Amino acid sequence: MRRAATTAGLILIGLLTGFWPRAAWAAENQAILLLNGGAEKGKGELPSVWFAARVPAKGLRMFRATDQAKTGKASLAIFNEHQYKETVANNWAQRLQQVPAGKTLILSAYIRTENADSVNVCLQCWSLGGKEMLAFTSTPVFRGDQEWILVRSGRVTVPAKTAFIIVRAVLAGKGKAWFDDISVAVQGPATQPEEAIAPEDLAKLAGGRIVKALPITKDCMVLAYLPSWAHGNVDNIAVANNDGGVRTLLAWPEITPQEASRADRRFVLALYSRKTTLREPAGTIGAHELLADWPELTSWKTKPRFATKPAATFKFVPGEGWKLFDVTDLVRAQAGDRRKACGVMLRFDREDVVSAMKWSGYAFVSREGIGQWLNSRPVLLVIEPSKKPTTEPAPKTSE
Repeated sequence: MRRAATTAGLILIGLLTGFWPRAAWAAENQAILLLNGGAEKGKGELPSVWFAARVPAKGLRMFRATDQAKTGKASLAIFNEHQYKETVANNWAQRLQQVPAGKTLILSAYIRTENADSVNVCLQCWSLGGKEMLAFTSTPVFRGDQEWILVRSGRVTVPAKTAFIIVRAVLAGKGKAWFDDISVAVQGPATQPEEAIAPEDLAKLAGGRIVKALPITKDCMVLAYLPSWAHGNVDNIAVANNDGGVRTLLAWPEITPQEASRADRRFVLALYSRKTTLREPAGTIGAHELLADWPELTSWKTKPRFATKPAATFKFVPGEGWKLFDVTDLVRAQAGDRRKACGVMLRFDREDVVSAMKWSGYAFVSREGIGQWLNSRPVLLVIEPSKKPTTEPAPKTSE
């Protein structure tokens, strides 16, 4: 077991590849690839199906936790206080029930950590006899303290020569980690739907007929106080005015010059705030044009160039619900100049709040939102206006 755990540790740290998929999960067309993902089945502290890949040590405990869970009554847990002489990634592991060669897989899980060195969930495709790792994907790596958060991996296509596939829930180094609702799903082709469905509560705010609701193709949050944090594949994004700024980057499908120039069209970003924090004075939010392309796994350090002057500014509106950002002028300017549209960055005009009791911000649903947030993902509305779109909060999405 030493070799398996140590090898996993050497491979896992810092490996984050791929973009988040956009296609909805078609559960009725998927086989059950991974069992007991929530550790609900087991005997005492031993979870069914999962096995512990570990380097035994005093201070290491791997168990089925029945006092901590995101959903249900249990989760997989790893606690470690031992200082190893080399990098060790103790992990709960499971072989998938099938090897869907040629299919594209995505891994998802809830993760919680306390004072952890490195925590993630990964999927590995191995050749016969485990001699060669043929493909790999991982969720973001978390360090320190993190409350329960839903994360997903990048897409991975199973190579034809794959003999078996292993999923590992990993704690590398010291700390505490919990894992719940781990699942693996088969994904369709990496294409973007031409049109999303505008929820009824959003349609009421549009100020006209919604001609199209275009899905956001990329979104990510960057944080000044965590400059290397690059996790555009989680289910939340935000804009806030604290500690140097919390900003969100968004991109949308190409809009033709013919459509962009129509006088009877407005282009409005719609994002759903599931939590709004308001401390007066909040200031205004600007939509700054992004001047270069960017990967979805972008950090504060690696964010693209952007226009200093905002293309539009918006009043901060209290309350949960949909928030609308009219970017018509930007869309028309880009189309008129035939310049590449790379998206926008939403940020506060002032980002200098240092008190934890005085900051303001929106906690938005990202394009990875699932479950109760599936119909609250961000969209770009193409509107035939009858009146100016409102920014007053709509009723909350039902829970």
